[in-house]
Amino acid sequence: MGPYHSPLIPPPPPSSPPYSLWIALTAAVVFLASAVALFLWVGRRHFYRTNSAGVEEFKNYSSAVLSRIVEGVVTLLAGACLLAGLFSGVFFFGFLLSP
Repeated sequence: MGPYHSPLIPPPPPSSPPYSLWIALTAAVVFLASAVALFLWVGRRHFYRTNSAGVEEFKNYSSAVLSRIVEGVVTLLAGACLLAGLFSGVFFFGFLLSP
């Protein structure tokens, strides 16, 4: 019991977490959802380009090259979003679990 503790006066409520934690949680959710959506989009495009023999089909060479470049950039972006979401989540939960 502290020096100012009285059984008639309840202790003050715990302080709420700072706004930066809520921003970190929101960023984590948005980044992780974006990463999942981008990975699924690339996988869906790959799935619908594949024929029954498992070979990818393109209309012409330029569409094949452009498709590979766009999907490569989107995959890198999705990986960056995944890492950003994980770091934001670790920051959020690490702060909550710290004494």
